[in-house]
Amino acid sequence: MSSLRSLVAATLVLVANVSSQDLTVELDQGIIQGSVGRTVSGVTFYSFLGIPYAQPPVGELRFKAPREAPSWAGVRDASTVGSNCVQVEGSVVYGSEDCLFINVYTPQLPGVIHACSLLPVMVWIHGGGSVSGSGDPSLYGPGYLLDREIVFVTFNYRLGALGFLGLSHSEVSLNNGLKDQRAALRWVQQNIEKFGGDPARTTIFGESSGASSVEYFMLSPSTSGLFQRAISQSGSVLNPWAYVDTASAQTRAQQLTQLLGYSAEDNNDIYNFLLRASSENITIQQSNVTTESHAWAQVIQEIITTVVTLVSHYITALTQLPSGGKGAKKILGHGPHPTPSDPSGGQLRRSHLSDDMRLMPD
Repeated sequence: MSSLRSLVAATLVLVANVSSQDLTVELDQGIIQGSVGRTVSGVTFYSFLGIPYAQPPVGELRFKAPREAPSWAGVRDASTVGSNCVQVEGSVVYGSEDCLFINVYTPQLPGVIHACSLLPVMVWIHGGGSVSGSGDPSLYGPGYLLDREIVFVTFNYRLGALGFLGLSHSEVSLNNGLKDQRAALRWVQQNIEKFGGDPARTTIFGESSGASSVEYFMLSPSTSGLFQRAISQSGSVLNPWAYVDTASAQTRAQQLTQLLGYSAEDNNDIYNFLLRASSENITIQQSNVTTESHAWAQVIQEIITTVVTLVSHYITALTQLPSGGKGAKKILGHGPHPTPSDPSGGQLRRSHLSDDMRLMPD
């Protein structure tokens, strides 16, 4: 405890001599200026909020995979968060389609507080059933994590029908919410060293639908090299809410169109209508397309039911993970053993990823 107090005191002395002009980071996109914060224990950190990690997916880009992040002239203010992605709470729709922002919190900053070595990086993928949530610090702030010597990252990604529309159309990229997440991980690899983070020691972690994203990335060759460790909290790709087959996704796109007052069978007509419908109306009606609690999720090619016999002890690790998750440590919670009262007998459903999901070529 005494060593922590000494560290805090030393840091406060250094920060006292730091002006706001010093809190800048030069990215390939442009220069950003952050702000100073403190953890619940008084440890000083630097915040850089609302950084665009991809082009705003607006207009003709609404249902497209994320594009390369924009650049800017001058110094961009990074002291406040960017808009949440469009979502609904009760009957109130809030957020914006211009929402692909990333937040970085670091206890050290090259040029301000000189580091002895780069720090491990933890990237949080928020939950919310793929229809709500954000990387906002009011939900997932650095107040406790930055007591440790890490660099902490959060971000937003497209939600609901705007992020997971499964319409079969050449102009619609599937699983854009997941591709947004991958774009954020790529941004981290390209930029985190400028915040004092080590891109070769990146851990991704998430909760609920964010946990299923973690596992999708462990299975996807397209995320190879984007992280080295993974933590999946209270969610899995095996959960029924974590995926939807292509036929159901197509049906839900048609139902959404009908709920918005337009009847069409041709996918080109459906696409053109949804491209121009208001994000507010889409978000209000997206929860009415099915009685299932999770209508919008990662679209997969097919679902295969496979019997998996559980061993006589708790599952503690996954092995033989391909590509992106190869060698990554995996934490699994444990529940009750299969018993005669468990009609599943320990059977688990596995999903077979489509090429678009597994490879994510965009």
